[in-house]
Amino acid sequence: MTAKISNAGRFYIVRASDDFFSEDFINKLATKALGVGFEKANLQVFDYSDKSAIPEITAVIEAINTYPFLNPINFIVVKQFGKMKIDDLRQLMPVILDLPEFAYIVMTTNMENKAYEAKTKEFDIPKVNITDLSQWGAYEIKKWMGEYLKEYNKTMVPGLLETIIMESNEDAIFVKNEIDKLFLMAGERVSITEKDYAMIKGSDREYDIWQLVEAVGANDEKKAFMMLDKVCDTTEPVMILGPIFSQFQKIYTYLYFDMVAKEPGKIYSYIRTWPSEVEKIKTRASKFRQTKYDDVLAIIKKADKKIKLSDKKRAKNVLYVMLQEIFLAVKTK
Repeated sequence: MTAKISNAGRFYIVRASDDFFSEDFINKLATKALGVGFEKANLQVFDYSDKSAIPEITAVIEAINTYPFLNPINFIVVKQFGKMKIDDLRQLMPVILDLPEFAYIVMTTNMENKAYEAKTKEFDIPKVNITDLSQWGAYEIKKWMGEYLKEYNKTMVPGLLETIIMESNEDAIFVKNEIDKLFLMAGERVSITEKDYAMIKGSDREYDIWQLVEAVGANDEKKAFMMLDKVCDTTEPVMILGPIFSQFQKIYTYLYFDMVAKEPGKIYSYIRTWPSEVEKIKTRASKFRQTKYDDVLAIIKKADKKIKLSDKKRAKNVLYVMLQEIFLAVKTK
C-alpha cells in the first residue's frame, strides 16, 4: 500500500506487552469519544487471540462502515491483529484509509519488534497512529503512575513511588497492583506513606489480606474464616476492616447502577478498577442482590466501633462475629 494510513485521532495501533495497558488506552479513548460512563457493550470487539472463534474480516469491515443509530460513533477494537491473516489485513487497511467520520478503531498487539515490522512493513503507517507501550521503563512507569495518583487525588511521600518501581523490577503491572492496594489501605486519606506500603508488602504470603477480602466479596464463608485466622497473626484488625468495607462499597455501587439507575455502564466512572475487574465485581454482586446495603453497613459500623476499643485478641473476635453476621444476613434473604 503506497498511500499513508492516518486518520489521526480515530485510528490507533497499540503495542503493549500486556492487555492491561491496551485496556487502559482503550478506556481513555472511549471515554473521550463516547463520554464518561460509557457502556462496555458500546464497544465492538473482534478478538483474534481466540482460536476457537476467529472473527471474519467481513464482519470487522461491516462494523466499521455501518452507521451507528444508538450511539454517536462506532468504536471498534481489534485485539491481537498480529494473528490476523495478511490477506485479511490487506482488506482492512484500505477501509481504515477511508475511515468514516463516525468510526474509531483501535488495533492491539503484543508482537515483538521483528514480528511487528514483518507484519506491517507493506503498510505506510505514520508514527502518529502508533502508541508503543511495549518498552516502558522506570521513567515512563513513574510518569504514568504519577498521573494515576493525581486522577484519584492521592499523593505519595517523596521517594516511595521510586521504591515501589525499583522493588517491582520495573514491572508496571505489579506497580499498578501495589498502588491499588495502597488506595484501599489509605481510604479517604490523601497522602500514602511508607507505613502503608509496609502493611501491604506481605501480600506475597500464602495468606494475605487481599485474599481475605476476595473471599468475603465472593461470599465464600469457609475460605474467609480460614483466611481471617491466618491474616490476623500478621495484620492489625483495623487494617483488615477498611479493605473489606471498600469491597462492599464496590459491590453495592455496582448493584445501584445495575438495579436502581439501570445504567450499569456508569460503574466504570465510580469504581477504581479496570473492565476485567468489574466483571469480577459483577459476579460477586450477584450474591448480595437480596441483601440490603444498610444491613451490611450497620454490621461493619458496629464492628468498627468495637475494634477501636479492643485489644488485638478481642478485635479478632469482633471481626469473626462481623463476618458471621454478614454471611447470615445473606443466607436469610
